[in-house]
Formats: sequence, C-alpha cells, structure tokens
Amino acid sequence: MLKNQTNGRGRILLIEDDEDQAVVLSYFLRNKGYTVEWLNAPRPALQAAHQQTYHLILLDIMLNDEEDGFDLCRRLKTDEQLKTIPIIMVTARAAIEDRVSGLRSGADDYIIKPFSQDELLARVETVLERKQLFDFNERYRTLLENSNDLVLFLDLQGTIEQANQMAQLHLPLSDPSGHKTNLIDFFDEKLLDHIKPLFERVASGFDVTGNGWRVKPGLTDLEVVDVRLVPLSQSGRIAGMGCILRDITHRERAFQSIQSSSQDLRKQMELSNAQVNELQSKLILAEKMAAMGQLAAGIAHELRNPLSVISTSIYFLQRTLAPLSAKTAEHFQLIDAEIQRSQKIINNLLDFSKNSEQGRTRVDVAALLEQILALVKKELAVHDILVRKEMEEIAPCHVNADEIKQVFLNLILNAKEAMPYGGRLLIRAHNEKNTVVIEFCDSGVGIPDEIKDKVFDPFFTRRQDGQGTGLGLSIVHSALQRNQGRIDFTSTPNRGTTFRIRLPMFHP
Repeated sequence: MLKNQTNGRGRILLIEDDEDQAVVLSYFLRNKGYTVEWLNAPRPALQAAHQQTYHLILLDIMLNDEEDGFDLCRRLKTDEQLKTIPIIMVTARAAIEDRVSGLRSGADDYIIKPFSQDELLARVETVLERKQLFDFNERYRTLLENSNDLVLFLDLQGTIEQANQMAQLHLPLSDPSGHKTNLIDFFDEKLLDHIKPLFERVASGFDVTGNGWRVKPGLTDLEVVDVRLVPLSQSGRIAGMGCILRDITHRERAFQSIQSSSQDLRKQMELSNAQVNELQSKLILAEKMAAMGQLAAGIAHELRNPLSVISTSIYFLQRTLAPLSAKTAEHFQLIDAEIQRSQKIINNLLDFSKNSEQGRTRVDVAALLEQILALVKKELAVHDILVRKEMEEIAPCHVNADEIKQVFLNLILNAKEAMPYGGRLLIRAHNEKNTVVIEFCDSGVGIPDEIKDKVFDPFFTRRQDGQGTGLGLSIVHSALQRNQGRIDFTSTPNRGTTFRIRLPMFHP
C-alpha cells in the first residue's frame, strides 16, 4: 500500500488490485495536485470511506473473488453517508454490457484501460466539477427549504411551479380542482393592474420589488408581505421568475400599535394641556376671588357705618317732620328702599369675602334643595317656569348648610333670570365616586362664548336694568370652594345652560 500524500485539489480514494497500475495512477494524480490514497480490497476501502472524507473514488471492477467493483459501487451508492461521493469505474472491460452495468450500479463515469493520462485528468476534473455544482445546489436547497421567507418558482405568467417548505405551509398552491395557483390569486384585486406589468418587467430581465402588499383576508394567516421578483434563465433565455415573499405581518401590527399608542399619547398630551390650561384659569380665578374678597370686605365695612348713619337720620327726620305730605312720604319710602338694597349688597359683599370652613356638618342636601324650591316655587310660577326633578337617592354631604342653601338659591334665581319669557328648569342629582353631583339645567338664552370665562368674576353682570350686583355666581363659586366643592357649566346660546356642582360626601 502506498503512503498517503496530501495536496490541495481534492482527496481521491483509489481502489485497485494491481499495484503497478495503482503506482502509476497515484503518481500522475499527485503531480496534478490531488491527494491520493490507495486500497486494494473492498472491505478496507469501505471502512476508509466511512473514516475519511473523499471527493472522488476511482474504482476497478476486477477486485477479488468475493466482491467485484459493481458490488462495491452499489454498496457505496446505497450508503446514506457515502452515496454522494462520485465514482469513476476504471477497467479493461470494454463491453457495452459492462459499461451499462457500471452506470446502473451508480457509477458517475466509466473509463476503459488503457487510457491516456489527459483523458483520465479530464474525466476526473469533469466529475469533480459536477460534484462541486451538486454540493453547491444541495447547500442552496437546504438554505431554501429552511428559509423563513416564502420562495416560489413561477412561469412568466405568474403560475406557481414549485415552492419551498415555508410557502407550502402558508399558501394554497392549487385550487380545489387541482389547478396551479397564480401569484395574483393571493392579493387584493386592487393590486391586479399593478402586478401584471411587473411580470412583464421581470420577463425583460429586471428585478422588481413591492412593499407592504396586503394578502386577501381568509386565504392564509399572512396579512402583509414584502415581495421580490427576479428573472430565472434557462439555456440562455429567461424562462421563469423567482418570487420571495417576506411576512411582515407582525412588523405591520407593531407599527400600527405604535401609531395607535402615539395617537393615544398625543390625545393624552392634548388633554393634559387642556387640564393645565383649566387649572391655570382656576388659579387665576382663585387669586382674583381672593383679592376681590379682601376688597369687598373692606368696602362693606366702610359702607356699613355711613349707611347706618343715613338710616338713623332718615328715621329721625320722619319723626321730626311728621305729619308728612304724600309727596314727602313717597320720597322717604324711596330712600328707605334704597337703604335696604344697599344693605343687601353689603351683606352679599361680606358673604363673598368669607373664607372660613367652620360649620361643615352632615347635611341632607336633597332635603335642603326641597326647602329652597318651596321658597321660590311661587316666584318661578309667576315667571312661567316649569320645574322638573330627576333625583336619585343621594348621599349626605359634608358642607355648611346655610352656605349651600345660598348656592342653591343663587343658581335657581340665575336660571330664572336666563328665562325672561318662561321656560323649563331641570334639576338632576346623583352620586359619583366620593361626591354628590347636582345639575341645574335651564332652557334660557345661554351664555355667549366670549364671556364664558367671566361668569364667575365678581361684579360681572349682563343685566342692563341696574338690578344685578354681579356677585351671585361669584358667591356660589366662593361658597363651594370653602366647602371643598366644585362648579362648572356648559352652555349653548339660545338653547340653555347647565350648571353642575359637586359636593363632598359625608364620611363618618
């Protein structure tokens, strides 16, 4: 047996029972850059093939009485580990029957002794090139079959001829009648006029791509894919198309989720900005109320003393000048009425300036509201105002009863002023978390948009008859603040206004 020698062009196993022939072949092939190992019997040759990697086997037919080259060739080609090794049979048997037997046993080529060295080299190189091409195709096929992309082989009209495993798993490759599916069948009809020109472009030798193609609903679990079409050549001409479909359904869903989250975040930011603006407005109003409260308290105290002097002096004059003429008595009555009205304004100013939370107790606000409605029932009826109540069973509140009475009274009278020609006043109440919500809904003239931010300002009034002080809603706002309550409103011009107050529930 010859000593092994390793070279770079490939490893060849030479199975030859003639030592002289083996020496010549080995010497020649080594000089051409091949590594050659020689064995002279089937059994050790089979063992060596399992232990070493060979790129080619040169196999003589005449080996021994137990097994010839045909038998060994069949064993090699049926062995899962060895069947891809190309085999060239080298023999002096030139009969056609022997050649046929050799090829049928699995040999890749057949060379007859004697042969020229150039012929041997040409056959070895040709078989090894075919083996390299086969190995490349096998690697390519393995990658293709294990790809996460769907790979299709189409004719130039888009009909599917072949598909990898992933495509077979996800796509119906034939219709119920057994006809092959066309690529167009997978997509929305809106894409039909777009896809056909792409086929023509690929047939002209160009690669084309498509992004975000939507798959027909219900056809497969895919929803959105990216598409690439490439021309496939055969015998020097374009004979078909390769199609790669990449599933981007999860990416598309993630993108839509991000978009939705972004929109939600934008809405939350807009809402937050609106809340900040609302808080700023409330803060400005609170500061304004505090300043006006201090001013009102000072004015009220300063006016009360001279008004008291005027009232006392009028009383003295009436007693001194009695009996009075009718005209004089009328003027004294007018002065007295204006003194009373001024006193009422002073009392309102003092109520407005209060900032104490003393006197908050457990109060049945439903009963309180009934008391106020009983007081103003006749007044509302005179002005043709119909009152309707939608009152759920509401919880008791932790408030100052007198101040909440004033709140109810002011809101009802404010609604009456908004309906000079009569109308409807709906009063609703319900529990909401830790608060009691009471709504006063009138069908009056409404509040114009340009003055909505002024309705709680002290001394702001729309009345032109000089009867309004502009303190009614300001007093409501201040009283609710002192009682840990809140007020807001909605209004539509010529449709009416709803004032909504929230009072804290009583918790023992």
